[in-house]
Amino acid sequence: MISKIGSVTVGVIVSLLAIYQLHNFLLVDACLDSGGQYQRESALCIGQDGYEHIIVLSDFMLFVYFIVGLAVSVITAYLVHKLLSKKGGNHGAT
Repeated sequence: MISKIGSVTVGVIVSLLAIYQLHNFLLVDACLDSGGQYQRESALCIGQDGYEHIIVLSDFMLFVYFIVGLAVSVITAYLVHKLLSKKGGNHGAT
């Protein structure tokens, strides 16, 4: 059976994956909103003028990353712990 530390580790890994996907979505969205074209293979935002544009993380985006990471980590750790403790408790049932 997995311990609480294992549940938290799974939660942190899942939250990092969620933040990575959110980051990609927000950067592509910001590029498109500014009228640019996002090139996936090079991960660049090419503006209407043909130049590469750098998308900067705003304070709001950092705050969103923090909240999403915290929420996903806690919820995942709770669900993994609850699921595995429920499975572990059924071994003695007939």
